[in-house]
Amino acid sequence: MAIALVTPTGGEADFETGNAILEDVMKDETAEDRLRGLAAAALADSARLGRGMQVDVSRARSLYEQAIELGHRVSAYNLGLFWEGVWGVEETTPIPNRAKAMQSYRRGGDDLRCQRRLEALR
Repeated sequence: MAIALVTPTGGEADFETGNAILEDVMKDETAEDRLRGLAAAALADSARLGRGMQVDVSRARSLYEQAIELGHRVSAYNLGLFWEGVWGVEETTPIPNRAKAMQSYRRGGDDLRCQRRLEALR
């Protein structure tokens, strides 16, 4: 979202600028948790996909955790996919981990995608 506000082109420099804005929002303790959660989720996406930064699986996973704690339940879906081994397989963490995937999806509450993945794993 911040990237779209910064520039319409979406080039690498634009992603870096957008990520810097998101970092500022994350650090701003006066910002609403909802906004901080959204910023954490967007940064996690950037770390997972290598948008404006190097791919960093550990950072992505940590940021998705923070986003969920700040109320961004949709991040539970991406974190669940990590634990299923859909992304981040180059990390040394033993994946897939079905129990952790299910735990992540449960944290997604009533998010439909999380509910579908839970059903598929049962």
